[in-house]
Amino acid sequence: MAKVKEAWNGLMSQDDFHSIQKESPLQAGKGGCLHATDFKLIKVQNLGHKYTAGGNAAWANPFWSPCSVPLINSAISSLINGRWRKPASIEITIAVCSHSDPTKDQTRFKSQLKRISPEEEHVAFILSTWRDVSKGEYIEEWKACWLSASFTWLTVADDAESCFWEAAKIREKIGESYETLYYTPVQRIFQIGAVKKLLQDKGGEQAVSVKVLKRHFDQNLEIKSGEAATEHMIQTAIALWNSLFSVPRLKELAFLMDETFGKMSPLDTVAKLESIMRSCRSNNDHLEWCLIQMADLCLNRKVSPQEMQPTYLFGAKGQPKGMIHVWLWKLQSKPKLLALLDQHLPPEDAVQIRKSLQNHESFRVHYGGRPFTAEAIKENLKVPDGQQWIACMDPRSQKAAEFGSQFLYGLVFDHAIKQAVRHQQPLDEVLERSDIEKIWKQILSPASVAADDHDAEDIGMAKSAALVSLLPSENIEKLNKPENAGKLETIENAVESARKQVKSQCLTIDGSMSLEKLAKMMREMRVCKLRGSHDSSILVLYVLEAAGEHERDSRRSPTPVRRDFMEKVMKAIWSTRASELPDFDEDNVVFPALDPSDVFLYFDGGRAGTQPGFTQLFKSLEGGPYNKHQFHVNYNEDSVKEHRKARSLSGGTLDRGVFNLSQMETIVVIPGCSSRLASVVGSRRNLHFTGSTSGNSLQEVFKNDLKSVPTLPTTDKHAMMQGARLKDDVRATTAAKGLDQPGIEPMDWSALDHRLVEELLHRFRPKAVILATAGCPSIMQPILELQIPCLAVCYSAQHEKWFQENTNKILFRQMCLAKSRHFQPEVAKALKDTGKVDVDAQETNKKQSKHGNRSKSKGAKPKRRSKSGKGRGRGRGGKGKKRKGSELDDDDLDEDDLDGEDDLQEDGEEDQDRLLFANGKPISHHLHGIKF
Repeated sequence: MAKVKEAWNGLMSQDDFHSIQKESPLQAGKGGCLHATDFKLIKVQNLGHKYTAGGNAAWANPFWSPCSVPLINSAISSLINGRWRKPASIEITIAVCSHSDPTKDQTRFKSQLKRISPEEEHVAFILSTWRDVSKGEYIEEWKACWLSASFTWLTVADDAESCFWEAAKIREKIGESYETLYYTPVQRIFQIGAVKKLLQDKGGEQAVSVKVLKRHFDQNLEIKSGEAATEHMIQTAIALWNSLFSVPRLKELAFLMDETFGKMSPLDTVAKLESIMRSCRSNNDHLEWCLIQMADLCLNRKVSPQEMQPTYLFGAKGQPKGMIHVWLWKLQSKPKLLALLDQHLPPEDAVQIRKSLQNHESFRVHYGGRPFTAEAIKENLKVPDGQQWIACMDPRSQKAAEFGSQFLYGLVFDHAIKQAVRHQQPLDEVLERSDIEKIWKQILSPASVAADDHDAEDIGMAKSAALVSLLPSENIEKLNKPENAGKLETIENAVESARKQVKSQCLTIDGSMSLEKLAKMMREMRVCKLRGSHDSSILVLYVLEAAGEHERDSRRSPTPVRRDFMEKVMKAIWSTRASELPDFDEDNVVFPALDPSDVFLYFDGGRAGTQPGFTQLFKSLEGGPYNKHQFHVNYNEDSVKEHRKARSLSGGTLDRGVFNLSQMETIVVIPGCSSRLASVVGSRRNLHFTGSTSGNSLQEVFKNDLKSVPTLPTTDKHAMMQGARLKDDVRATTAAKGLDQPGIEPMDWSALDHRLVEELLHRFRPKAVILATAGCPSIMQPILELQIPCLAVCYSAQHEKWFQENTNKILFRQMCLAKSRHFQPEVAKALKDTGKVDVDAQETNKKQSKHGNRSKSKGAKPKRRSKSGKGRGRGRGGKGKKRKGSELDDDDLDEDDLDGEDDLQEDGEEDQDRLLFANGKPISHHLHGIKF
C-alpha cells in the first residue's frame, strides 16, 4: 500500500495528471457518456442492475478495499510485466448505492467511487503508469488510457456487507480463469475473518458461529478458486484468525510469504497452517522461527515451495520427524551452541558471531514497502555469507561462524539433527557424531591447547580423560616428566585410537530406512559379514519404533518388534552375503540363500511375542524353511508374581511343573541343518537351563525341579541396570518409586547369564546373534570376544543410550588388552615401563636385608627373575636360555631398568593381559569417566 500511495501522489503532482480527476471520459460506452440524468437508468432498476459506460480511472478510490484481504505481490508483478508492459486501458466495476443522488455531477467524484473489482488490477495499473511517467515516457498515451477506462456500474444495497459479497463474486469468477488472482489460504482466512467481523457489527457475537458463517458463504458465494468453505475449514480459519493472525509480526510474515509466492506459497492450505501452529504449541516465538526458516529455504532456493508438503514438514508415521521438529530442535539448541562458542572462541570474535547468529531474539522486522527477497532475509537473519567482518577473524573463528550458520540455517547437518530429534538426543551427542565431531574439534582444539598451557603440570590429564581413568595417579605423574614425553604420546595415541575404534565399530541404524540404504550402510561398515571367518566385531544397535510406540512415552514397556522393520533389516543382512548387492528396483529381488552350516541365535529378551514372527521370517526368506530349537531360561522374581501369573509363550498356562515363573527367556537356535544341533543337544531341547556350564556341553538341564531355578532380586537387577527403567500400566512411573514397591520391574527383566551365552557361542559358532530386546551388556562380552556380529534391538533413545554406553566400555576393554589385535606392542612396552615403581633408598635396604649374605658375597650380582617367573633366577646372564620372542630387547632397557624387574608379574601371560589394569582392579572399575 505504501508503494501505491507513493505512485498516486507522484502522478497527481505531474502537470498532465494533477487535474485529471475533473476531466470527463474521452469516449462513450454502451449507454453513452455518463451524465447526471443518466443516473435515472440506474436508480429505477432493481438491485444488481449493471450499466456499462466510459469512465475516468481517476474517479475510483485506489485505497478503498471492500474485502480487507491482503494483496498478492506476485499477481501485481505479473500484471505489470504482462498486461501493462505498455499503456493499455482498464476495466473497473463500481458499486452504486440504491439511494444515490441522480443529480450528482460526475466531475465531482474525485477518487471517491467504490471500486469492487479486484484490487490487484487497479494497483498494477497505477504502478505501471507511474513507472513510465516518472521517466517521462508515454505520458499522453497513459493519460488517454486513464480517460478511456471502461466502467461497469452495479447497483447494490447501502451497506458494507453487500459490497463485500459483490466484490467476492467478481474475484471468484476472475480467479477461476487467471492464476495470478487465485485466492490463497491466507486471503481466504482473512475473507472469513472479515465476514465474521461484518456479522458481529450487524448482529452481535452470539450470531456468529461456524454454521452461520457456512450458511452465509453457501448463500452468497460460489467458491471456484482455492479451498472450499467447509465447516471444518471455517472452524480452522477462525482459530488461526484468533491466534496466529492476531500477532502483528506473525501476520506480517504470513502476508509477505503470501505476497511473494502467491499460489506457489508453502502456506498453500489452511490445514498446513493449523498443523504448524499445533506443532509449535501456539508459541509465538516458535511460530515465527518456523515461518522464517520456511521463507529462507524458499527464497534462497534451497528448497522449492512445492517440496514443503506435510510429509516434508511434519514427517510420517514410522518415519523420521519432519523439518518443523528439526527447526524447533535448532531453536532450543541455539542458546547452548552460542554458549559453547563464547566459551572457546576469542571474546571479540564470539561477540560478533553471537550477534550474527542470534537473530531470533532481534528479528522483529517490519518490512513496510521493501521487497521480501533473499537479500532482505539475509540482511535481517545476518547469516554469515561472505561478510567483511569474517575475513578479520582467525581461521578457527571463521570456521565457527560458517559451522554455526550451516548448523542453524542450512541443510548440511539436517540428517544428523533428524536423528537427534527422533532419538531425543541433546546437542552434546549431536556434536559427537562422526560427521560433525571432526569439524567441532577443529573449532575447539586450539582453545584446549591454550588452556593446557596455563597448567603444565596437568598436561597429561588434560590430554585424555580415558587415560586418566585407566592409569593410577602416580603413573600419570610419572608420565608427565619430560623424559617420558615419548611414552606419554605413545600411550595417549593408543588409548585415543581404541576409543575411536569403539565409535567406528558401534553403529546405530534406523528401521525406517529404505532397504537399499540399509544394505549399503551395512556393507560399508562390514556389518554381519556372514561368509568366511568371523572378521567383524561390529555391534549394530537397531533402534526402531515398536508397534504402538510412536510418539509415546519412551519409558513404557516395549511391545513386539514391528515385523516389517525386522524383515527389512534381515534382508539387508542377507544382501551383504553376496559379492554384489542385488537390484532392489526389481519386482522380485533375489536374496542370497542360507548355507546349511549357518546357525543363528535369537534371544527374545522376555518378549515372547517377537519369537513366532521372527522364526516365521526365516521361513519366508529365500532358501527356507529352516528348523528351530529353543530353550527356556526362567526367573523366579517375587516382584512380578502379583501382577503376572504363570503364562506360556502362547499366553496359556505353563506346563512341565513351571509354576508362577512369569519371566522367561527364549533362546531360539535356527540352523540351516538340524543334524548339527541334534548331535549336540539331543532330546533335551525345549527344556530349561539352570545357568551353570561345565565342559563342552549344556549341563544340569532340569524339567520339574523349581528349586534349581536361578533367582535375581529386583533390587540387584535395578542396580545392574543403573537406574534405567521402563513402565507399563501396572508399574510405577518413576524409578525411585519402583524401589519401594514389590510390583516394580526394571527395564531388562531377562538377566541372561553370560556363562550360558558363552557356552552357546562355543557350541554352535553362530553366524550372527539377534537380541530382540537389548538386555544386560554383560552378555555382550563373549559375543565381542568371539567377534560375532550382533543385532541388538532397542525401543527408546534412553534404552539405546544405556545399552550402547555399557557395551562400548566392554569393547574398549577388549581393545586395550595387550593380546588384542587393536593394541600396539610399543604401547604394551611403554605401559609396562610406566608401571614400574622407582626403588628408593628404603626399598633398597629392605631388599638387601631380604637377600642376606647372598647379595653381599664378593663379585656376586643379585639374581633376577626371568620374565616368566618360572626359571628361578635363570634370567639374562643365568644358566637358563634366553626366552625367544621376548617383547623387550636388550637395547630397549638399560641395567637400571632391569634391576626393577622384580616388580613385574610372575606370570608373563597374566601380565600381558593386565597391562591396563590400575591399582589391582579390573579396567571396568575405571571406565566410568570415559565418554564415547
